[in-house]
Amino acid sequence: MGIYTHLDMYGIRIYHFIDDKCETLFAKTYDDMMTREQIGETKVVYEELYRRWRQDLRFQIYTECSSTIDEGKFMMWYPISLEQFLEKTQK
Repeated sequence: MGIYTHLDMYGIRIYHFIDDKCETLFAKTYDDMMTREQIGETKVVYEELYRRWRQDLRFQIYTECSSTIDEGKFMMWYPISLEQFLEKTQK
């Protein structure tokens, strides 16, 4: 029993925590899988945010998921590491 992700990017969210409060710094979703150009634009946003905040930036991708309980597919935000984000933006 579980949720399985496909890890295809349909959106990205960059956020951090300040005093135990989550603050979204950037979020964008798309109807279709993100293009190389859209992913590249997201990396530029990340670089600007990193220069400004220099804190623990966290990442989530909006991706298609499936469950062992329900036969349908659904979309949800899924956390990824900085390393995974950088890997996805360099392909």
